[in-house]
Amino acid sequence: MLLVRFTHLQLPLQIIKFERMKPAQRSAHHFPVLIEQDEDNVYIVSCPSFKGCHSYGKTIDEALANLKEVLEMCLEEGQPKQLNQFIGFREIEFTF
Repeated sequence: MLLVRFTHLQLPLQIIKFERMKPAQRSAHHFPVLIEQDEDNVYIVSCPSFKGCHSYGKTIDEALANLKEVLEMCLEEGQPKQLNQFIGFREIEFTF
């Protein structure tokens, strides 16, 4: 069984807290989640800790629920030896 708790922070960054529950063991994992909105008002969510870990939804909650399923698939494949480390988010400005 996989229990997921969402810890809401200011956009565009949210943290998803995973608690994998095993009969005799329990461990918690935190993964950063990037949230964007496209031109059709669809929310696109990505977890930079895993390559190819993206999903979308009509609402932020739907997008995060969909991402939870993708993260579950990533974790079912096994913990990678080393997760990508999330460093931060920056914007640059330029004129074109």
